[in-house]
Amino acid sequence: MPDLSVSLAVGPDAPRTARAAVRDVDCPTEELRDDVILLTSELVARALRQRPTLPQAAVKLRVWMPEHVVRVEVSGPPDVLPPFGSDEGPEYEVALLETLTDRWSLTVSDLRTRAWFEIDR
Repeated sequence: MPDLSVSLAVGPDAPRTARAAVRDVDCPTEELRDDVILLTSELVARALRQRPTLPQAAVKLRVWMPEHVVRVEVSGPPDVLPPFGSDEGPEYEVALLETLTDRWSLTVSDLRTRAWFEIDR
């Protein structure tokens, strides 16, 4: 069972709402919390940048913080959370994921896209 599970409407407040929700989940260090907040915010903001005008669009944010790893998942319909490489310009999320995480991936199916990352403690 996740430590946090919340549905976020894809709108201007979504990244801020995601940051606040993750900030309230227990983290052992300030640096780890800052990295998790930044990465989560960027993944949620991706949905907003890609699909800012879809009515009723939402993503699901789930966070696990067991003893040895932090895992964050952001998922939504493929038209709300598209795969990396599907938009033009630099993809800062990928650079951040490569730099700050131990593992990350994006899973795409016909029904959902799920971006996740893990940071070892």
